[in-house]
Amino acid sequence: MGSLYSERLKNFRTGRGKHETQSTFSERLDITAKYYSDLERGFGTPSVSLHVQICKTLDKPSDCFFFNNRKDFALSPEQVAFLKTLDTRQLKTLLGVLQAIYEENKHQK
Repeated sequence: MGSLYSERLKNFRTGRGKHETQSTFSERLDITAKYYSDLERGFGTPSVSLHVQICKTLDKPSDCFFFNNRKDFALSPEQVAFLKTLDTRQLKTLLGVLQAIYEENKHQK
């Protein structure tokens, strides 16, 4: 993933009203602290399912990790509640659509 992804990942983790450590956050994601650290430093790419889990844990939509114009896009409580009702297949479909839009915009620039 690019530097935007890793930058936002760190900013969203640390800007949640309390400074959650990489180690604590990685435990919540059920991954190693080293792997999480690598993601924040731009040395790795999360799987789709891990990315979805990161989005759910941070209450952030997927597109804010990929688009410069989506700085700290916050969801309404109703939107968060709706996303939590989606199953993994639906979330992967949603992520696929967002990734396709991202790729299309990236190639148009």
